[in-house]
Amino acid sequence: GTETQPETYLLERSRVTRQAEGERNYHIFYQLLAGASAAERQRWRLLPAASAPYVSGCVSVPTLDDAAGYAEFCEALGTFDAKAEEREALFLCLSALLHLGDVDFSEASSPVRGGGPQVEPVDPARLQVAAEL
Repeated sequence: GTETQPETYLLERSRVTRQAEGERNYHIFYQLLAGASAAERQRWRLLPAASAPYVSGCVSVPTLDDAAGYAEFCEALGTFDAKAEEREALFLCLSALLHLGDVDFSEASSPVRGGGPQVEPVDPARLQVAAEL
């Protein structure tokens, strides 16, 4: 018979925002960008991988088929009986994370008591896209 073995992965939060030279971010980001249908790309407002700061450093690897990885991931979700709403919520969250990579902040003075430093988005529209997802 077929035997399955669990795999353990270390999911480092810092890896989302920066990677070492030649290293990729989480595979699911590349798989999503390569394998999502046109309708999904529109619904999740996905941009090409080369335009997404969190994945633009090392977009493709010759030995990996990211589109096939996306199809395999979606199939695996079915194995776990993930409902359509749960799948959609997952991909919306992943898309929002990718969009957050487009948000830059600058320091500004606070208009409230004391006028201390605060940060604000350079382009609020980019932050709005992530928030809407």
